[in-house]
Amino acid sequence: MANDDKPEALALAKRFDCLGYMLVATEGTGKLFADNDMRVEVLDKISESENNPVTAIRDGRLQIVINTTQADESAENDGRMIRNTAIENAIPLFTNLDTVSALLRVLETRSFDVESMK
Repeated sequence: MANDDKPEALALAKRFDCLGYMLVATEGTGKLFADNDMRVEVLDKISESENNPVTAIRDGRLQIVINTTQADESAENDGRMIRNTAIENAIPLFTNLDTVSALLRVLETRSFDVESMK
């Protein structure tokens, strides 16, 4: 997640969290989410270990990938690998937070409440 996108990403992540989705992020974004009382699984950067976003995608552990571009070349190289792996594995990929917001509007309208039938 690009640093400039993190404030908006936080608001969107809160909405995913309210819908019951498990959030998965690398360290910086994961810390932001955890510091704001959200459940998050923190993954390492690609160069750090096998517990990284590319492996998580290949293992089928992610339902969608949200990855915005960054100015930092090293981070952008990781981002490119993450985006390519999502595409290669037919995982829905979002690179624009406006589109993520639209997806959330649809998911939120499809959620339902459970009531007792007593």
